[in-house]
Formats: sequence, structure tokens, C-alpha cells
Amino acid sequence: MAFMELRNLTVQYGGTPVLDAVHAQLEANAKVGLIGKNGAGKTTLVRAMIGQLEPDTGGVYFASRERVRAAYVAQHLPTDGQRNAQEFLISEPLTLRRQLRVLEEQMAGSDEREVMRALAAYTQVRERYDAAQGDEAEGRAAALLTRNRLEHLAATPIGALSGGEQNRLQILRALLQRPELLVLDEPGNHLDAWGLAWLEQVLTDHPAAVVLISHNRYLLDRVATQVWELRDHRIVTHSGNYSAYRSATLRQAVKTAADARADRKHLERLEAMVAYLAQLAHARPDTTVGKRLRARRKQLEWAQQEARQAPKLTDETVAIQLESEHSKADIALDIVGLNLGYGERRLLQDATARILVGERVALVGRNGCGKTTLLRRIVDQARWDDPVLRLGPSMRVGYCAQNEHGFRGSVSIEENLRSLGSFTRDRVFSLISRYLFEYRDLDRRVDTLSGGEQNRLQLARAELLGANFLILDEPTNHLDIAAREAVEQALLTFSGTVLVVSHDRYLLDSVVQRVLYIDACELHSHDGGFSDFWYRIGRHDAAAAPEDRAQPRAKRHLESEEIEVRLLKLEQDKIAIERALQRAYDAGDLAQAKSLSRDLAKTQGIYDKLYAQWS
Repeated sequence: MAFMELRNLTVQYGGTPVLDAVHAQLEANAKVGLIGKNGAGKTTLVRAMIGQLEPDTGGVYFASRERVRAAYVAQHLPTDGQRNAQEFLISEPLTLRRQLRVLEEQMAGSDEREVMRALAAYTQVRERYDAAQGDEAEGRAAALLTRNRLEHLAATPIGALSGGEQNRLQILRALLQRPELLVLDEPGNHLDAWGLAWLEQVLTDHPAAVVLISHNRYLLDRVATQVWELRDHRIVTHSGNYSAYRSATLRQAVKTAADARADRKHLERLEAMVAYLAQLAHARPDTTVGKRLRARRKQLEWAQQEARQAPKLTDETVAIQLESEHSKADIALDIVGLNLGYGERRLLQDATARILVGERVALVGRNGCGKTTLLRRIVDQARWDDPVLRLGPSMRVGYCAQNEHGFRGSVSIEENLRSLGSFTRDRVFSLISRYLFEYRDLDRRVDTLSGGEQNRLQLARAELLGANFLILDEPTNHLDIAAREAVEQALLTFSGTVLVVSHDRYLLDSVVQRVLYIDACELHSHDGGFSDFWYRIGRHDAAAAPEDRAQPRAKRHLESEEIEVRLLKLEQDKIAIERALQRAYDAGDLAQAKSLSRDLAKTQGIYDKLYAQWS
């Protein structure tokens, strides 16, 4: 038996199945990427796996015993902002310690019955406390913070930390429990590129089983050894990482489509034969012809039942059409001597940069360095006549914010969008329907929308305004993989200017041509895409603590440098081949799709061998 088995696992809400007779096996050291569109039931599945939810039928079974040590890192950030970082890490041992003290006082009482009850409870709590190594909790927490170069946060209240820092602490708290099964639900949502590099290493090195819910394709590539795809309430398992899953899915789709086309031709021949025999039987009644007609009809019926269908490569997804107004200007934005900060904290000092019309630029930097603050300052202040933030005269900005949607929350989607111009209800619906909203959603209040729905609505607003300068702050947060790919494709075909902050490396590698990065209160420019920036500049600093940043970097071997350059090129080639294969498949050009699928398999194989050599 595997470390864990899901057998006939079924969960229903109000009679509607979310999980339907799910079967899967998890090995003891497996790293599983759990994928599926929003609402497919991923969170429901992992809650059942760790015992937070009781299935309607079936169950979760472990090889060695009824239950194992499991730790769960949820999407939401901590709400208790008063505890400091170290107290947050050891909150469970501290709670058990307080319970033990209360029970000790009860055991000192004079009522013998109460004493016996307290003694029994004390024994149970003490077992849990010892299992959590409660007496060593403070020392283990301090060591863990030091090992991850976060000791400077130990006494800092949780509420004063950035989202990325809080995210790291949640993951460290889970690791402190020494779990045999570690389950994480979108753990990379608040982490910057450096935090994601840290997370990749943590999950890869973790000795036990990991189940990772994520729409971050690069994280899945780096961590997953197996992919579970949750589709139509069931799990389909794939060996390898996300790229291997995607490559196999594309190649299988091309093969199945070719088989479906052959089946279609066979059906057409049978249909023609049935039609001919029917005409013959009508014109000349004959028992022999009638028998042949009945036999052919039966053959046609069987063939129709067995005929294979060409699979859909993607589910229904967002259909974005970002069309920009033409600009005669050359410069979209000039930043000249910008100082940025709040209170005594300095974020940027005398920053200068230029973005040309039509450029697609990424803004990167560590969590808390001021990326979102800079975007907001540009949106609020940039004008043609501003000496510090000078916006091109024909620039029309479309801003998609990360944590604030910019709509009136208490009114409907329709009212919000129609207030932007003289738009009819039908015009608004024709727009939002391509962003997966239904007609009844026109009357929904904006403050009832999920994070993903708010992101989609912000993109719809930018399209409605005809923006030619998109300023995007984490535009793919809360979106599933299919919707993320739709955003990428729209940005690739967008003829306007893009300035984007994103932790989605797939999006950055697909879209951006240049990187602006914030480092030590300075704004720098790097010509080239994100992976080129990461290999050449960013990753050397991935594990460095703040006090280490000024230290000279160690020299790397020439061979390693050459491999990195080749890996970068192969990553870009894979993305390009996947997109070309998808286009050929959608156009029905199966010969081209077959050729591209072979190219993709070859490129994937070379990349896997080279990455194993490099790592």
C-alpha cells in the first residue's frame, strides 16, 4: 500500500457532487502538484485528506496507521496581528502549555472527582505537548528563523510584516510541526521572485510527502514530481512536473484528434452507404437489400457510439481583447528624480527611468521594496506637465490593482461599468460575458466578488476604456492556469504599453521585453526578459539576508554559466512551441500540430537532462 490512498472519495454540497468517487495514491516522498480550474474542488480535496472534512462516502487511508502528522498552509494570511513572529511559529505549543497550567491548578484542588478528570485531561494534553517538543519550542523556533535568515523578525508583530513575510512564517510554522504530509494551498500568492526561489528549495528539500495546490506553473515545474489534475470531479494523475504534463497533454490531444478525424471519415462512408441502400430499398423492394440496410445501420450505430472526439485543450476561459488607441508619441512615461517613501522609510531615492510607447516592461524587487507604491504614485500623479512623473500626452491608463479593485463596492457591476461612459446594458454584458460573467452577474455588487472575479472585472474595465497604457499589479492572482494563459495571450497581442508587477514567471517570460528592478532604493534597468534578468542578476541574491547584500559574489564556473544560458533558451523555446502547437491544433492543422508535438517532446527531453545536470 502507498503512504496514502484515496478510495472512492465522494463529497457533495447540497446534493451537488464536488468530488465523485475519487481514487489516487500518494507515495511517502512524492511532491504532487494539484491543479484544476477555479471551483473544481481542490481545497475540498485537501481538507478531506488532512481530516478537516468528512467525506460522504469513501475515505483517506494511510499505510502505517489511522492518521499521520499533517500540516496545512491555507491561502489566507494570519488575522492575529498582535503576536510577534516567534510566538506565531510556536502558537500550538504555547496553547498546550497554557492548558497544562490550568489543568495543574485543577489537579491541586480538593474535589477528588474533579482531580481525576483533570488528571485524565492532563495526560492527553501532555502527550500532544511532548509530541510537539513543547519544552524546546522557543529554541527550535529561533533556530528555524536564523536558518532562514529571518531572525530580525522574531519580535516583530505579525500585523507589521509584509504579505510575503507572513507567508514565509506560515510555511515555517508548518515545517516546525515535522509533518509527514505537508499540504499547501497557493503558498506563492504573496511571495516575490526571491521568496519563490526560497519556497522551491524548502519544498524540494522537505523529506516527506507534499501536496501543492498552485496555479504558478514555474513553481510546479520546479517542485512537482507528479501532477494530479482535478477535472469533472475526479483525479487524473500524470508523472513528472507541469511541463511534462502539459507536453504529454498536447501530444495526446493531437493523436486523439487524428484518430477522431479518421473515425469521422469512416462514419461519413458508412452514412453514404446507408443512404445509398435506403434509396435502393425504396426503389426496388428486396429482402437482400433490406438485410444489408439493417446490417449497415447497426454498424453505423455502433461506429457512432465508438467514435472518438477531438479533446478540448482548454476549458471555457477568458476571451480578452485588449485593443489600444494609437499613440503618435514616442515616450509613454518619464520618471525623473523621483523620491518615494513614507515616514522615515525610504523606498526610492532620485529614481530615473523611461518607458517607450509599445514597450512591455516588468517592475520587480523584493517584497516591501515599493513596487505597488510606485505604481499607485504613477497612476495618481503622472501627467503630461508633471516634472517628476511625466505621462505621454496621448496615454490613456488602465490600472489593475492588487488589493483594491477601484470600483464602488456597494453598487452593481453594471452601474460601475456604465458610469465610465455612455454604455448600454447590452454593451456591458457583451464585454463581461467574455470574462466568464453571466447575465445575472450584471446586478451583483462588486464587494461580493471573489479575488479572481475582481481581477477579471478590472481587465474588462481596461478593455472598455480602450486603455493604451496598462499598469498591472499582479493581474493573474487568483486566476486559474487557463485564465492566466488568456491574459498572457492578450498582452502579447496588445499593441499598447505595459508596465506589470507579477510573481508569475511564466507570464513575465512570455510577455516582457525589459526589466526595471528596485534594489537598495535605486531603480535600475535590464534589457531582456525576466529569466535573463534572474539568471544574470536576481538569483545570485536569492538567499541573501539584508546584511549580506553588499558582500562580493562568489565566482561561478564557466560550465555552469553556459548551462544556464542554454536552459534560458530552452525555456523560451518550450513556451513558443507550446503556443504554436495550440494555434495549429485550434486551426485543425493536425500535420503541423504533430510536427510541433515531436519538437516539444525533443525540447522537453533536452531541457530535463540539462536541468538535472545543472541542479
